[in-house]
Amino acid sequence: MYQIAHLIPLWFRVDTVEKCLLHLAVALQFPDSLLGDAVVVTQILEDISGKQIFVLGDTSFGSCCVDEIAAEHASAEAIVHFGHSCLSPTNRLPVLYIFGKQMIDTQDAVNAFENMFPDKMSEVILLYEVMYFYDIDSIIKKLKGYKNLIVSCLEIPGEDETCFNILEAKKNFICITKYHRHLLIPSGKTLDNHKVFYIGTRSVTLTNFMLSLKNCTFYSYNPVTKHAQAETLDLIKQAGKKSYTLVVGKLNNAKLANFAEIEVFVNVACVESSLIESRDFYQSIVTPYELEIALNQARAVNYVPPIQNAEIENDVSLVSGKIRHVGLSSSNEAENDSTNSLITRNEMTLSAVHSKASGEFLTQRSWQGLEQHLGETPVAEITQGQEA
Repeated sequence: MYQIAHLIPLWFRVDTVEKCLLHLAVALQFPDSLLGDAVVVTQILEDISGKQIFVLGDTSFGSCCVDEIAAEHASAEAIVHFGHSCLSPTNRLPVLYIFGKQMIDTQDAVNAFENMFPDKMSEVILLYEVMYFYDIDSIIKKLKGYKNLIVSCLEIPGEDETCFNILEAKKNFICITKYHRHLLIPSGKTLDNHKVFYIGTRSVTLTNFMLSLKNCTFYSYNPVTKHAQAETLDLIKQAGKKSYTLVVGKLNNAKLANFAEIEVFVNVACVESSLIESRDFYQSIVTPYELEIALNQARAVNYVPPIQNAEIENDVSLVSGKIRHVGLSSSNEAENDSTNSLITRNEMTLSAVHSKASGEFLTQRSWQGLEQHLGETPVAEITQGQEA
């Protein structure tokens, strides 16, 4: 995954490997998900260089950012950053990014793209996670029939092919940079109303682009599940609803009560924090899955409707210990059960009480709640109680 055999020759564009290893004290930065591989990678590099190499594990900031402070504590002169990166620039130390190679079926990704955008003249922006950067050229070659395709270019420090170098070869183009990704578009055009095809899993990167390019329609392709779909914010927009993004941390009633104009909240959280007991809140709190079911008309819901001609079956209630009836009965059958009698609810209004199980059990209880039984309680004489 790390391409150790190609790591040293590409190290900071130096002439020879010996010169690079001679003048640089290197620190390796791994995210938490890749720390298990740090020992093997370090041993290989130390065998090649014959020098001691430091590993940065517990970073001062997010694992996507280069931790220059921790590297300077180890007197490092350069950093090799492994895994996902936000590509934030560094000020003091040179950095070599090793994104890794996440497996991707390029032909399946191209098929998903063509199914989403059958019109070859569609204006589409192609975005991708950094771990698919190594194979993005093969996808672009297969999509050369799309004349208005805009492919993002990563802003990697030290790379020769910058946005300004590309502009020299393409006239009448402008460069727009968002989240350290360059987008070349024709002069006089904007990114508004473009369609965006994102290759990768749902991540902070995708969320940032969806919030930044709010006028664009987003589609995502997950190389792991090989599933392409429209994103939730676009579903909200197509449904004619207004959406707001709030960062509130841990949910509580006091925080959400400040937004009285919001009718429903969508809790975007991890799977173990998504289900909230919402009875104490003033507004409803739903999950993104429930929101998609409500707004996505193309979503297939695994719902089995009840059988309309189900026969009545007898069942023993575990509450009352009596037999109850389960099923549908004909409305023209004579029903003499006291639980189906008519009671007066309001003037000139009749309502049927259907409570063959719980209703029958309630009527047979000796205490049915705090009700006034005026004139029903027998009068008793006062008796002498026990003396202390």
